[in-house]
Amino acid sequence: MAFAVSVIATAGLLLSSHVERAALKKAREEQEARAAAEEAAKLKAEEAKRAKAEAILAKKKALAEAKEAQLNEAAAANNDAAAVKKVNARAERIAARKAAGEEPPKLFGL
Repeated sequence: MAFAVSVIATAGLLLSSHVERAALKKAREEQEARAAAEEAAKLKAEEAKRAKAEAILAKKKALAEAKEAQLNEAAAANNDAAAVKKVNARAERIAARKAAGEEPPKLFGL
């Protein structure tokens, strides 16, 4: 009878050991699932933050390009108005003479 009680007690210890292991395994799996969910949430938040930063950067870039284009237009308008126009008097006289059909002047009457 003592042997039977010993076997039953040993079986009970084994059973409780198995239950404890199953509980520990379940707790470990839950902890790993929570950690994976937290990591996924962190990655999602980082991705959203990165997308927001990229959108802000793209908006700033577009504004800078628009401002640069506006400045270039203003500079081009100012350059046209304030540009010094060279006048080549000799070329104008030659063109006028050719248009009139006259002969070019001769050097020393030659």
